[in-house]
Order: sequence, then C-alpha cells, then structure tokens
Amino acid sequence: VSTEAVVAAATGRRGRYGANTAVMTVAFVGIAVLVNFLAFQSNARLDVTATKQFSLAPRSVELLKGLQNPVRAIGFFRSIDAQQQVLAAQVDYLLHEFVRRSNKFSYRFVDPDTDTVTAQEYGVTQYGTIIFEDTGTGRRQAVFVTPGQPVLEQDFITGLLITTGKEQKRVYFLNGHGEADILDVDRDSAGGLAFDGLLRDNYLADSLNLLELAEVPKNTAVLIIAGPKNDFQPEEVTRLDNYLKLGGRIVVMVDPDAPQTVRDFLARWGVTLQQGQVIDVGRNVGSDPKIPLLERGQYNTENLPELVGVLDTTFYPGLGSLVPTRDQMDNIGLAGLAVTSSLSWLVADPTQTTPQPSDTIGPFTVAVAVKAAGPLDGLPDPGATEAATLVVFADSDFATNKYFYAFSNGDFLLNAVNWLAGDISLVSIRPKPVAFRELVLTRTERDFIRYSTWLLLPLAMLSVAGLAWWRRR
Repeated sequence: VSTEAVVAAATGRRGRYGANTAVMTVAFVGIAVLVNFLAFQSNARLDVTATKQFSLAPRSVELLKGLQNPVRAIGFFRSIDAQQQVLAAQVDYLLHEFVRRSNKFSYRFVDPDTDTVTAQEYGVTQYGTIIFEDTGTGRRQAVFVTPGQPVLEQDFITGLLITTGKEQKRVYFLNGHGEADILDVDRDSAGGLAFDGLLRDNYLADSLNLLELAEVPKNTAVLIIAGPKNDFQPEEVTRLDNYLKLGGRIVVMVDPDAPQTVRDFLARWGVTLQQGQVIDVGRNVGSDPKIPLLERGQYNTENLPELVGVLDTTFYPGLGSLVPTRDQMDNIGLAGLAVTSSLSWLVADPTQTTPQPSDTIGPFTVAVAVKAAGPLDGLPDPGATEAATLVVFADSDFATNKYFYAFSNGDFLLNAVNWLAGDISLVSIRPKPVAFRELVLTRTERDFIRYSTWLLLPLAMLSVAGLAWWRRR
C-alpha cells in the first residue's frame, strides 16, 4: 500500500537481483522452447550410440539414393491390438529413416480389419505384413514382422532389393554325403543348416547333387559344403576341381572326423585338416573344453578385416585344426582367419576334456581363406579369368540351426558367403549389437557415490550460498 516502499524494494539491490533472476529464467525457458520447436520441425538426427544402433548401413543408404522408380511400403497392423501398435511404432521408426534418405520412398499404415479392400488387394492374410511395391513396374514383395522379434533393417532391404528387381545370386548347398539338411527349418535342430540368413541377404538358396550333373552350374555364386560325413566320389572331386580352376568360390565346413577324400580335396587346395579334436580349457562354453569359444582379438583382422572385423563371440561344438600349406610355386595364397586360445590342445579322443602330456598345445587355426591360381598338384587352367577362392572352417556344427543364431556364429558364415560372392557391403546391414554398459563398483566406490550425492553436493551448495550471503551482507 506504500508506493514509496514498493518503488524502493523494486529498485533496490534485492529488487534488481530478483528482476535479473526473473529475466534470466524467462530467457532460458524461451530459448529451450525455441530449440525444441526447431528440432521437432527438422528431420536431422544424430546417432550417438557406440554401435550406431539407430543409423542405416551405408549399403542401405546407397540403395535408397539409387532408386529409379518410386517405391511405397504399406504396413498392415491391427489398431486395437497393443502389441501390434508397439510393432508398428518400431516399423515406423525404421521406415522414417528410409524416407529421410530418398524422396522416392513413401509408406503408410493400414488396419486390415477396417480397410478390408486394401488388404484383399494386396493379398494380406496376417497382421504385421509390410508390402513393398515398385509403382513403376508393379512388382511387390512382402516382409513379415512378429511381436517379440526384432524389426531388422536387413529384412526390409531384402524386400526392397526384390521389389526393385535386383538380380538374386544363387548359393548352392552340396548334398549326398550326409551334409546338414537345408530343408530342416527347426531352429532347435542340430541336423539342419540355417539358410534363411542367405535369403535375407537376397540370395537364392538350393541344394546340389554333383552325381546328377556333369559340372557345377555356371550361375553358382557360392557353393557351400557343410559337414560331409561320407566320401566324395572321384567324379565329384573332378567336378569340384574343375569348378575351382575356373575361378569357383566354395565355403567348406569340415568336422574332425571328416572322410579321407574330403581331407585330400582340401589338401590339394592348400589346407590340411589335422587328425584329432581341439579342446580349450582357457575359453569355452559352460566350462566344457569340447566347445571352444573365440572372442575379439582371436580373429585375424589384418588380412581380411571386412570378413572378420565385425565379429564378436563365436563358439564351435566339436572343433578341428587347420594347417595352411603353401606350395613352392606360390600358386596358393592363404590367410588364417581365427585361432583358439593358448590354453587349447589337439587330442585324439573326442570325449577327452583334460590334456595329456602327449597332446599338442595350441593355439590352432580354425578358419582359413584361400586364393589359388591352381591346385598344389596341378597347373592353373589357361581359360581361368580369376583365382579360385575358398573359405574353410574346421567345424560345421556352429552353423547348424541350433547354434546359428547364437552370438556371431551365423555372421561368420554369412560374412564368408558375402565375401566370396563379392557382396561384402551386405555385412554392414547385419543387426547391430546393443551395447550393454554396466557400472561395476566395489563397496567403497559405491559408498563414495552414495554419500557424495547425499552430502557433498548439498554441502557445497550451502557453502557457496553462505559465501555469497557473507559478501553481500
């Protein structure tokens, strides 16, 4: 009620401090609101995760930027299902990144229960279906996502590749010798060989019996020999040799008990499979030395970083040892890809879990890459336009359905196929690992953080406030 008192309070030292604080608070809030508004309006994003968890792979960006015709995606999700809506949000996030990279890509979501006409037009019979459609050619490809399973960039890129008519390379699996069955799709099966990863990488996968053919088909991008249990016939070996001499590409997975004809075939191309099985008492799965485990640092990233540089943990139930053999004419170049730990031994008895004095100590090479102008016992083919290329693994169990999806097991096989087929850029589209960072503290460190949070910071603030009051007093 006293004008003089109000004016004196407003213009005095305390009033000026209060006004200054109010102005600074309003300015800070205004700037924060403006920055958030501009950030919300902009499509620009910054991925600060260690593994670039939320960024598209370079291969994906390249494909999106190179689209010739407009491509649209239609996702069919049930609007009244909470799980479906969570899944739709994950798909929306990924497809939004696609839109950011190409002005020829668009997408929308449809509820098949309410828009039955669109669902029938695209032949959709289940929720979680995403239809990619090239509007120029009319070609379509369906991709399916399910609750509880990750939404993979790799699946969407495969759908985009098929929709835009990119050529699919053929990968054949040799059969007839007790190899793993590619038709066995049970994920818990130890007898089936998981090959859906190849389908995701836009390959056509099929089986091949060399006794029925005069030669390996010329359209073969990669031939996979997965754990043969029976001997090769002489005519099969001849056809495999002829294929390699003309620049063929083969992935060979052999077990310690591989038949002699398989061993002889590998030896002729520079790789010797030693007698015996590897046990590793230093690094293994579940304290079982018969299942050696490899971690980062055990892969040779100097020679072929694009093949093994992205790998993490892999393990091998029933592992052999490979010895690269160079010839005097330098027809064959070899590179070891992975080795066991220094606490590994080569034992004769596959049931043995402890090393004996007579056992050979490691480390042992378990994967080898080979580039050869010709076999050790022959001359190069004069009609060959490129070198033969092989990737040899000393185990086939790691790539069966039971273990394919564990850690980086499947990635190791797929990386080898990509490298042989000349599609190494596909490696960058693999699901990125989620880095789990846990702060492990001792009791003393935990108590320091606790009490410094409870006492140190408040006491510091009180001390600063007391000092300011004393100076202004």
